[in-house]
Amino acid sequence: MRIKKDKDGFTLIEMLVVVTVLGVIVVLVTEILFTIVRSANKSRLTTDAKQNGEYALAVMSKMIRNAKTVTCDSSSGTASEITILNPDFNSTTFEFVTDPLVDNVRVASSSAGVREYLTSSKVTIPAGTASFECIPSILPSNHVDGYPDTIIINFQLTTVGNYREEEKINLTFKTTVITRNY
Repeated sequence: MRIKKDKDGFTLIEMLVVVTVLGVIVVLVTEILFTIVRSANKSRLTTDAKQNGEYALAVMSKMIRNAKTVTCDSSSGTASEITILNPDFNSTTFEFVTDPLVDNVRVASSSAGVREYLTSSKVTIPAGTASFECIPSILPSNHVDGYPDTIIINFQLTTVGNYREEEKINLTFKTTVITRNY
C-alpha cells in the first residue's frame, strides 16, 4: 500500500514570486494615487489663480470703461497705478501694491481712503510683470482732453506657498479697456 503525500504549502520560489508581484502592484497603485493628488492640487491652484485674475480684471475694466476721466501716474505711458474719476465724481485708484500683512504684491483699489484688495493673499504678482498702459485717443471728438482713451491692463499671478515646482502656477492676464469719457 502506498501512502499518498499531500502538498501542504507553497515553495519558497512561489512565495517570492507572489511577494514580488504584489510589491510591484502596490508601487504602481501608490504612484497613480500620488499623481492624481498632485493633478487635483494643481487644478485647484489654477482655478484659484484664474478666479483671482479674472475678478480683478472684471472690476477694473468695468470701472475704467465707465470713468469720466483716467489719469496715469507716469508720463511714459506705462504706469503702476491709475486714478479714475467715477460717474459719481469720486475717484478710485487702481494699483499693484505690496500687502504688508502677507508681503505679497496684490491688485488693489483705493477709494475714499479705503484700500481693498482685488486678489487674494494666495497669489502674488512677480516683480516687473504688472502695468497699466495709457494710450491717448487718436479721435479728438471721442476724447476728453488730456486723458487717455485706451487702458491696457497687464499682470501675472503666481501661487504663494510651499508647493512642488510642478504644482506652481504662473498665469498672465491682459485686457484692453476703451473708456467712454462722458
